[in-house]
Amino acid sequence: QGLIPDEYMRNISTVPNFLFGCYSLATTVFMLVPSITQAFSISALPNVSSLWSQNKMKEAQSEINKIIKISALISFPAGFGISAISKHISVLLYGSDSSTQIISSILLILGFASAASALSTPISSIFHGIGRADLPVKILAVGMTVKIIINYFLCSIPSVNIYGAAIGTLVCYYIILMLEIIVLKKVTGLKIDVVNALIKPLFCSIICCVGAHFAAGYVESKLSDYGRLETLICCAAGMLSGIILYSLSLFVTKCINKSDYQIFSQKRKSC
Repeated sequence: QGLIPDEYMRNISTVPNFLFGCYSLATTVFMLVPSITQAFSISALPNVSSLWSQNKMKEAQSEINKIIKISALISFPAGFGISAISKHISVLLYGSDSSTQIISSILLILGFASAASALSTPISSIFHGIGRADLPVKILAVGMTVKIIINYFLCSIPSVNIYGAAIGTLVCYYIILMLEIIVLKKVTGLKIDVVNALIKPLFCSIICCVGAHFAAGYVESKLSDYGRLETLICCAAGMLSGIILYSLSLFVTKCINKSDYQIFSQKRKSC
């Protein structure tokens, strides 16, 4: 209420196009995180396929856990970080008009969704590597069905409106991620180290997210003006705080070790 420009309100039939445009702008930022892990997916496929075909189950289990962990170490903080400073990112990229508040609210939801989307991509590649390319499609169909249902009901509520599409995307990708982990364990019979590969990176990313949000907000409160330069400063403060807190939390929880660093270096070179 009150965020849609008057020129659109005078011609109510144009409002859906305006709202969908806001959603599309937020989606552009949302897609950045999955595009990063896409490179890991491509580089992970040959090694998993080779180990699986040679029936080297112990090595395959280790490789799969490392892929999931490294992907989580990137996906969670990147996605959560976008949500933490969604307002400042939106203003920096799209200005400070009334539509920016809508974009930032959508991006707040989609940032969390991008973490799950990015993490599900390498797991889909693992299914391809073990010869079960059908499973990601079936799991995606389940997630998309849930998204359509959520969109249908939530978007029809005036007070929710376009945010319903973002909520649908959020729920969709976390359902896909959970189903992929469950199905992967069941199909392969391998043990997935959920604590070290998922829970610890998630916990560290939450700390990163909270720190980034409050740091950016604190810097904003100390600034007399809020133009593009000030927005850039807020973004930089949030990112720097997030990086520091994330690094410290990884160290405290012993989330990353030497072997993780080695595989990360190998994937980076192959990318």
